[in-house]
Amino acid sequence: MRLSRAPGSPTPNGYFLAQLYTIIILTILSLHVVGFELAKEDFSNTQDPSSGDSSFIERYLPDFFGADRSIIGRASDDIQSLSNNAPGRLNIDPGKSQFWTFPKTAWRPGPPNPRLPSTFDQCQSGNSGGVDQHPELKKRQERQGLFVTINTCGQPNPTSPSASTGPDQLQLYISTSAGNQRPDANNHDHEVSVSDGYGSTNPNDPISISGDVYIGVAAPASSSGFSGNYNYEITASIDDLYAKTSEAIISRFVDGDNHGAIVHTNNVTSCNATGNPAVFSFWKDGPPPYSIFVSTPDDPQLQGLSRSMCALKSNALVSEATDVDRSIINTKDGGLKQQFVVKSLNASTSYLAVVALEGTSGKSDSIGGGKINGGGTVWGWRNFTTKSADTCALLTGLEFCSDVAYAVPYNPDTISDLASLSRFYDDQARSLNENFVKSMAQIACDTTASAQYSLAVTCDDCKRAYKDWLCAVTIPRCEDSSNDGEHLQPRGVRLDGPLYKQGDEKRLSINRSRNPLIDEKIQPGTYKELLPCQDLCYDLVRSCPAALGFSCPLERAFTFNLRRDGWITFEAMGREDLMPSKDNKGKCDDKAERQAQ
Repeated sequence: MRLSRAPGSPTPNGYFLAQLYTIIILTILSLHVVGFELAKEDFSNTQDPSSGDSSFIERYLPDFFGADRSIIGRASDDIQSLSNNAPGRLNIDPGKSQFWTFPKTAWRPGPPNPRLPSTFDQCQSGNSGGVDQHPELKKRQERQGLFVTINTCGQPNPTSPSASTGPDQLQLYISTSAGNQRPDANNHDHEVSVSDGYGSTNPNDPISISGDVYIGVAAPASSSGFSGNYNYEITASIDDLYAKTSEAIISRFVDGDNHGAIVHTNNVTSCNATGNPAVFSFWKDGPPPYSIFVSTPDDPQLQGLSRSMCALKSNALVSEATDVDRSIINTKDGGLKQQFVVKSLNASTSYLAVVALEGTSGKSDSIGGGKINGGGTVWGWRNFTTKSADTCALLTGLEFCSDVAYAVPYNPDTISDLASLSRFYDDQARSLNENFVKSMAQIACDTTASAQYSLAVTCDDCKRAYKDWLCAVTIPRCEDSSNDGEHLQPRGVRLDGPLYKQGDEKRLSINRSRNPLIDEKIQPGTYKELLPCQDLCYDLVRSCPAALGFSCPLERAFTFNLRRDGWITFEAMGREDLMPSKDNKGKCDDKAERQAQ
């Protein structure tokens, strides 16, 4: 009897194929589950790049678990993966190379840092202080450009303490082709130059990309005189450079004593309280955003690393931790600056200071991406030298004479702490101001314009000018007695001292302080004074009623310093456009010259 198939039943060949398809599907599902568990374990062991842990490596996982690597072009196991704006950090031995990939699956735009201004002195109407700081990002994202930065955080140490240079710099190579997953000096599409511990692609011309990107980091061969390895931080981004540097010097050395210094930034914003109060308040009321790092020119830990943020944070002699007081201060023109009071320095020592803006490098989402410009910005270095003697001490933050931010005559044997020194100077100036207040009460300030003493200035202008003048003459600015500047006035010269000249005993300006109470209460000994600016006196005479009888001394008197031959040689009480510059030996800048005319 012959058997026949029921209608619609599979043929033997069809039945076999159905079974084979079932086995293949079950196998793929099993591989998917195993791959998911491995991936979960891999991510659970991954460190956050923002933690700074050098063990952070994020593995490059395939898009499709169970598929062969050759089919999807997966990077090899020794190629580490980067997320957008999230740094990877590793050690590398001299003569070795390491490789990274920036997969297309990581190209997710990151959010901006909320407190990163695009420039120092820029007032953008309607800008709340940092929310819309990257107007070019949308255009860059549309054309899908690549930005890569590298910071050398550590390097081989010199074997000799007299080493004057660091080891050779790391090298960085980029490939945009899946056929070259290990770019090196001989085979690459782009090369990034590394200098002073920092390197980046062109910020104005990002690399055009359409698929996975591969990066090679090469350490130079070991050289004599150095031992150890390198440590570096590398970041890829489709938004902007993660870390930035600038050669511009945006800080100014104001003054110092034998163990500290005061440094100011440029104006942090050109907005004022009336023109754009929202931006002005953002800067004035918020925490000071800028950091400062201080080191010596010959510090072996920073030779060749002076532009690297992570190296500065790890190796600078003075950092934000305990040795710096930060504050936002008002300027005479109604602007805002950031002030640093640096402590724990050594006497008679040359230093380099750099202002930096530390970014927010933490993760922004669950995929491990970071914030735009999370690596911050490092500007150019400013040099300064501390004083040698303890006859001068830095004062700042006084209650009445709030613009005082410089070194004043001091003797640690008579006044042991700076708080007492501050009260001594400030209380005397405040008490001397009381008679002026009584005199001003006799002036018709609150009257019609036609009855006022001037249509150009007001009583408030007079009060400000008198306070500036009073604080400057009551609280002299102190310099080392060994400073040979021609514009400095010797004070407290002893008959048996090195500064004595024949006839000095008859010159009161030489053997006494300007303020008699200084010799009586503080007894600083011999020092030199940077005299107040003549312009302070002229401003006082211009701003106040003639009935008060103010007048300025003769030009040859030893009361004020004069502006002569294009040089500023005086103390100007917070008027930094008129103050003597420590960086160019007091030479006038253009702004000061214009105000003098």
